[in-house]
Amino acid sequence: MLETSYGKSTLNSLKNTENFTDSAIEHIFEGQVNARGKAVGYHYEGIEGTSGNVIPGTESSVNNIGVYKAQVEVNGIPKTANGGFSTFYSKNLSPQQVVDAINEAYSNCELKLGTRNTYQGVANNGMKIDMFLDQSGKIISAFPEE
Repeated sequence: MLETSYGKSTLNSLKNTENFTDSAIEHIFEGQVNARGKAVGYHYEGIEGTSGNVIPGTESSVNNIGVYKAQVEVNGIPKTANGGFSTFYSKNLSPQQVVDAINEAYSNCELKLGTRNTYQGVANNGMKIDMFLDQSGKIISAFPEE
C-alpha cells in the first residue's frame, strides 16, 4: 500500500473509539499543547493540516513493520519529553487501521514492570504498543514501540 494523506475530517469518522478518552484521538493523530504549555503526542503523520509536524532531518529509518521515530513540534513548540522524539505508526496504515491496531493491543495489554501507568499490548501484526490509561481504563495515549 502506498503512503496516503488523509484530511482532518477523517478523524471524525473513525469507528471503534469507545476505549479512547475524548482527547486521545487528537493527542495521537494531531499532537497537543498541554496545560503547562508543553508539546505532547503526535504519533501519525498521515493527516493533513494538523498542529503537529516532524522536524526535518530527525526521522529515523523504519523498522520491519514501518514504525519510526522523529523529533516533533506542535503549534511550533518543540516537544521536550523523550528528547523531543515521538514514535510513529507506519505511514502505510490508514487512521482506522491505527485505531484498530491500538484496540487489538488494548485487548491484551498489561502493566509494564517498573511503571505506574504504562501498559503494553501487541497488535495482530506484532507491533508492540505502549499506552497510558485513565482511572476508568480508557486510553489517553497510545504509541508504537520502536
